[in-house]
Amino acid sequence: MTFNPRHHLQRTGLLLLSLSNGTPVIYIGFNPIRGELQNGWILGYSYNTGTGFSTTPVAAISTTPYGTGGGVWGAGTGLASDGSYIFASTGNGTFDANNGGSDYGDSLLKLAVNSTTGALSVSSYFTPSDWNTRCGVDLDFGSGGILLFFDSFFQGHPDLMVSADKESYLWVVDRDTLGGVNGQVEQTMQPSNAPQGSNPGYWSSPAYWKYSVPNGFQYNLYYAADAQALNKAPLPLNMYALATSGSGGPIPTGPTASTKTLFCGNPHAPTPSISANGATANSGIVWAIESSNSRNVPTGPQCNGTIGPAVLHAYNATPTTPLTELYNSSGLQTTVGQAVNFPTPTVFKGRLYTGTKSEVDVFGLCPSGGCPLQ
Repeated sequence: MTFNPRHHLQRTGLLLLSLSNGTPVIYIGFNPIRGELQNGWILGYSYNTGTGFSTTPVAAISTTPYGTGGGVWGAGTGLASDGSYIFASTGNGTFDANNGGSDYGDSLLKLAVNSTTGALSVSSYFTPSDWNTRCGVDLDFGSGGILLFFDSFFQGHPDLMVSADKESYLWVVDRDTLGGVNGQVEQTMQPSNAPQGSNPGYWSSPAYWKYSVPNGFQYNLYYAADAQALNKAPLPLNMYALATSGSGGPIPTGPTASTKTLFCGNPHAPTPSISANGATANSGIVWAIESSNSRNVPTGPQCNGTIGPAVLHAYNATPTTPLTELYNSSGLQTTVGQAVNFPTPTVFKGRLYTGTKSEVDVFGLCPSGGCPLQ
């Protein structure tokens, strides 16, 4: 196999992982740039303080070495890792791992990391039983990113992860026992508040936050689907209060709370992020970027495909009905840059950074007199 950058697209973010010997490695996922004619790849490059990044990868693994497709899309988020393993989801592509092959289209992969070299190998995988149907009608299993739950909050399953697909299913999987085809799934769920006929799907990644309550913690998941078609009804950003036990899995069948803001699926629904000043109720903020491409018609809001300036929204991450909006940037005198696919708001030392088509926009703290927009 030869990796050709002319035929591949880097949609994922970067994963920085330190090996046991202290060497940092940057891991990058790639997908085919045209259809499913090439392959998915993950490359890793080590860093040395004296010489910089390695000129050849220390890790190079194709998700479909004997086939095609299997792109590592990720919806703009980086590969997930618990420090010992890397987790990636793949899109439409060849699959034959259940027959002793090495092609992993439409799968969740658990990749073992060599602790001294950084090389990767497939440790285990999960593939939905309808993988062949999905590939034929472009319903990727790996359209979004993966979130690892680092809290062992759900009884009997200390190591869970969640991702979503183009069929609008949320998948909660035990990452210790992936189980192969239709393996160790703890939950599959479609959100109950999606408008009928909208065919929502996920081209985004979730956010997670917990805060203390009497006698324990409340665990929350924030997720947004998009309609992915013109004139389809936009959808809210949903918040789910996660269960800690039960036979149905941790995610309730319907959202605990949703935003009043409706987000269109063109470019894509937002990937939220969380900032918090502590771990108590009302100390967390959930941030989301809107692409400003909805319009109102007599039957309600619809998406017209026109992409405008990005709009930053901030909501109280503690559930209210709807989620309380604290701020949005729509009234700023200085226009934010035009929205792009898969922007993830990044909060660092009291400032929020987001990329746009023409610039990186930086938002700061309100002055002592308060923000003009609330």
